[in-house]
Amino acid sequence: MTVYVDDSRIPAAVPNGRVQHTSRWSHLFADSQDELHAFAGGLGLRRSWFQPGKPRRGRPSPAWHYDVTDPKWQRALSLGAQPVSWRDSAGIMRARDARAAELSAEARRLDPGSAQSQAPPGIAAGATARLIRAREAGAEAGQ
Repeated sequence: MTVYVDDSRIPAAVPNGRVQHTSRWSHLFADSQDELHAFAGGLGLRRSWFQPGKPRRGRPSPAWHYDVTDPKWQRALSLGAQPVSWRDSAGIMRARDARAAELSAEARRLDPGSAQSQAPPGIAAGATARLIRAREAGAEAGQ
C-alpha cells in the first residue's frame, strides 16, 4: 500500500475563524482510505479535513484526499509518501479504484455473504485489503 502527495501547489486562501490561511496546497491520497487516514493522523491532519470528493452516478468519488500545505507536503515526504506529478494523480486514483473494484468482486466470489463483499469499490478494507496484500506479496516474490 502506498501514500502519495502530488506537486499541484495550488495557491489558495482558506478561512479559519477570523484568520485567513494563505498557502499553496497539494493533495495527499493513498491506495486505501484506512491507510490515508492513518498517515494523515501522523501528519497532524484532522479527520474532519478529509475531502471525500463528489459522488458520481451514485458511486463514491475516486478523488478522496486531504489537502496539505507546503510544510505538510515536506513532512509527508519525510514520512515516506511518494511524490507524484499532479498530472499523474487522476490516473493513479483511477487505477487504484479499478484494482479495488476487481478485488471487491473477487472477495464477493470467494465469500458472497461477507459484509466486505458489499463494500463499494474504491474502499480497500477487510477482505479486499487482504487480497491486495496477498497479490502484492506474490508479485514481489516473483509469482
